[in-house]
Amino acid sequence: MLFEKCIVIFLSVSLSGVSPIFGVFFLMFLIIYYILKNSYVRFAKELEDELKILKNSMDHFQNYLELSTVNKELRISELDELKERFNYLQKVVLDNEKELQEMFYSEERLRKEVEQLNNLLVSVYDILSNIVPEEDLEEIAHKILKKLIYIIPDVNAGSIILKDGGKYRFYAQMGYSDALKDIVFTDEDYVVAVKYEGFVDGKIFKEFNEKNVFKDKIEKLGSNKIKSSYIIPIYVNNEKLGGICLDSFVNEKLVIPEYATQIFGKLFGNFLYLKLYGKRMEKLFEEILTMLVEVEEKLSNKKHSKMLANVSKIVAEKMGLDVEKVYRAAYLHDIGKIMVDKTVLKKPGRLTEKERKEIESHVKHGYELLNKFEAFKDIAEIVLYHHERCDGKGYPKGLKCEQIPIESKIISAGDVCCTLLIKGYGKEEIINLLRKDVENGKLDGNIVEILIELLRNNII
Repeated sequence: MLFEKCIVIFLSVSLSGVSPIFGVFFLMFLIIYYILKNSYVRFAKELEDELKILKNSMDHFQNYLELSTVNKELRISELDELKERFNYLQKVVLDNEKELQEMFYSEERLRKEVEQLNNLLVSVYDILSNIVPEEDLEEIAHKILKKLIYIIPDVNAGSIILKDGGKYRFYAQMGYSDALKDIVFTDEDYVVAVKYEGFVDGKIFKEFNEKNVFKDKIEKLGSNKIKSSYIIPIYVNNEKLGGICLDSFVNEKLVIPEYATQIFGKLFGNFLYLKLYGKRMEKLFEEILTMLVEVEEKLSNKKHSKMLANVSKIVAEKMGLDVEKVYRAAYLHDIGKIMVDKTVLKKPGRLTEKERKEIESHVKHGYELLNKFEAFKDIAEIVLYHHERCDGKGYPKGLKCEQIPIESKIISAGDVCCTLLIKGYGKEEIINLLRKDVENGKLDGNIVEILIELLRNNII
């Protein structure tokens, strides 16, 4: 049975580690499928009962004819009565012929709808199983749009448009040029996906675009080929945030089953916007952390983090590493210090063992802060290990040189170099101190040589 197979798929998805939100939405599809399936079964049963009644009437009439002995003395009145019964039965059949035909057509239509729902269910599972959470929003939107255009008849092109920071822009398009993504709407009155829902006639579409500020661009991209469209609205918390536009170049009355629009509108609309919202939250979080670093350094009259980020970026570029990742990690390398007692951080003179451990805890605090967001997980470990030493005497884990992430070793060496520069040491003195740290097992020799090259070439 298909429903039982779907339950098995649902359990396998739930147990495979896929995000719980996928499991919940997948279960929703199963419930919709089950309801439609039961409706089909009830309808078929009613049709069977009607046909049984009709068959019994015909059998009764046939028996009447077979068992009645018609003799020569049969009275005219009996013949008339028999004729009336036959005419009545014939009238019942004729009167109900249209209804019976509609029942058969409805059965066929319902069978097709169940088949469509089954295909839709498989397609939704296929999309969900192929979505990687780390993918960009544009990549996920493209997968969704591609599958929709594939499974819905007569849809030749489409786009997904979403609100982001008060503006509307296209996150995916198919059947049109990539130049569509260059169009950004600041006024929702020019966004078809906001003004309309469901079926949109091609003529209305053209009239709407006539008033659009991007009329020429949109026409060049092929909008004049649209004969009809269907817009699946995207709502989050009762606020309309965009839509999935499906366009037909061949059908003037594009029809999409209502359950399909509900599934894709609610499921993918929420999923796409949550992804977008997550990106905006991560950006906001990064801005807040950066601001905290800047405030902290202004209060202490330092510009250490900014300098270290720039130096680390140059070293990373020379080593063929991800410069943006190294820059971000270096800029936020001491972010954990915002959670360390300020009196301990600024204490002059010798520290107690307890105070030393308090200061060393900043790397763990930094890791925990950054690891809360997916976008910062890649730099969280870099920050955690930037006080490790090549001789294994660093903290927090006492890793050996080969165990320490290369990005952490860059920040560690750059940290020493920038601190000496800020304190006013001369370049040759800094070079000697850096090489001494290599000899003492603190820093990576290869990275130090790059820093020395930069110092001698007056790059830093």
